[in-house]
Amino acid sequence: MMPTLPAAVNGFLFELVAEDGACSGDQGTVVGNKFAADPTIVAVTGGTCSGETFGLKPILQKARIPFVSPSATNPAVTSEDCDVCNRVALSDGLQGEVDADFVYNKLGFRKVAVMHDSSDYGKGWPKSFAMLSKSWAAKWSRSRGRKSATPIFARR
Repeated sequence: MMPTLPAAVNGFLFELVAEDGACSGDQGTVVGNKFAADPTIVAVTGGTCSGETFGLKPILQKARIPFVSPSATNPAVTSEDCDVCNRVALSDGLQGEVDADFVYNKLGFRKVAVMHDSSDYGKGWPKSFAMLSKSWAAKWSRSRGRKSATPIFARR
């Protein structure tokens, strides 16, 4: 943990405790367990990535510690069954719906390749986009670490 000096806002003292979830579900779980074990932690800003947030979510939910992710966009980050889960960035579900409508209705495309990096972050938008465009979009995925997408684009 990287503690900072206490600060005050409207007369309430607080201390920022920073941990790195490393955009990893496993590391998010480690951080979530640290926060849940510390009775002075009353709220969390994070995780930063969807995968990291999935590691934090069940632990913080069980510990009743509210969190706000500034950037995790996977639709499953927030759900009706988690009343401590919040996000600032729009869900990939909404982004995919709006984008699919734009591509189909405004641009008039009927054949689209949708790619993602196979991470929890990368799966949300393509899944949402593809569900809304089943009849007209082809969907291919790309695994992390692949140097070139050329073989995927070469398919027709």
